[in-house]
Amino acid sequence: MRNVRRLNQRTHRATGCVFVLAIACASAAHAQPLARVSVDSVAGVDLFRGQGTNDRPDASLDIAASLRLGDGWLVYVRPWFFKSATSSEWDKEIYQAALQYQRAGRVATRIDVGYIASPIGLGMLDMRADVNPTIRPHLSYFVPLMPFDRAAPLLGPIAASYPLGGQLTLSTPRWDARGAVVNSAPTRRFALNAEYPNPRPTPVVVAGGGVTPRPGLRVGAAVAAGRYATREEVIEPAGDSRRLTMWSFEGEYAFGYTKIAGEITRESFDRGIRVDTAGTWFVQGTQTLSPRWFAAGRYEGISAPPFGTAITSGTRLAYKTA
Repeated sequence: MRNVRRLNQRTHRATGCVFVLAIACASAAHAQPLARVSVDSVAGVDLFRGQGTNDRPDASLDIAASLRLGDGWLVYVRPWFFKSATSSEWDKEIYQAALQYQRAGRVATRIDVGYIASPIGLGMLDMRADVNPTIRPHLSYFVPLMPFDRAAPLLGPIAASYPLGGQLTLSTPRWDARGAVVNSAPTRRFALNAEYPNPRPTPVVVAGGGVTPRPGLRVGAAVAAGRYATREEVIEPAGDSRRLTMWSFEGEYAFGYTKIAGEITRESFDRGIRVDTAGTWFVQGTQTLSPRWFAAGRYEGISAPPFGTAITSGTRLAYKTA
């Protein structure tokens, strides 16, 4: 997969930052936990050097805003702006825009309805530049698979996606569970006003949960099932829709000044005459050295189906990065 980076280089630049300026646009939100309006933003400028780069910086702005409607009710929206060094225009997308309800109790309840973060994938927690410990994003969430089904749209093994849907989450200090229905598969990117074509709506069911045997340690799993391409998106004359089954296992352990996290996913792409599989994994660690200094590292990989068609195929493709 030597050419994978080149296929999605622009997306890498959109989220990787050489430095991040964290701007607190509503300092009152920190002083008053129940502030009615809260806004914060992260501005980034990134510059990559080396083969395949243009040696010019890109810029991005990630804004998160919320409005408290009443006890337990919240509206939140997250617009994102990006300017490539090769373009004079700003790309404008909306990652999240939803209504949320939370209720405390022996079993805490949370409901999100609208354009929400994909309910499967631990790496979604690292999508904002100010919370990403390694600056560079999870490449498995942005690098597309080489085309193995020429009749269907381009896929990723897992995608940083913000589809339309609803999610119910239940939690206690010892366990958590969630169920969701979204309108696109977690292997295809979706964002409001995206310049790339969004997938056609199709229901996908996601369920997951985890256990917390001790403070700082959580182990979880999730499964997603549905169509990853509708019949209208398949270009074969008599082509049928494509189906996805996806599993995910994740874990986090924080102790002292150290945090370790990891994830394994497996995707099964069913196109009737053949079933192709892909898999991804990552492990990352963060060591806090002082209140303002930390060290972090990440190692991840992708196992992809052979490049080709139903008639021609080759060996499986592997991609690893640290």
